[in-house]
Amino acid sequence: MNTVQQVAGAIGTAVAVSIMSVGMSNMLKQTADQADPVNTAFALTAGIQQVFEIAIIIVIVGFVFSPFLRRVHVSGRNDS
Repeated sequence: MNTVQQVAGAIGTAVAVSIMSVGMSNMLKQTADQADPVNTAFALTAGIQQVFEIAIIIVIVGFVFSPFLRRVHVSGRNDS
């Protein structure tokens, strides 16, 4: 596994958790009793749902643009 892949995965995870936290806090601001465990569970669900919605958009954009990518063959490359 490449170092860039590991760093990108860590950044992606951090961004997803940040989006989830913002979604949770926005949902909790709309509730009357923020300390209620039921409202906390609903807020967590809303935050996770928001992350999945954004991830689906990113995946759709990737699928749309993937046919336009070209594979570059480098001659004389040593794969050892």
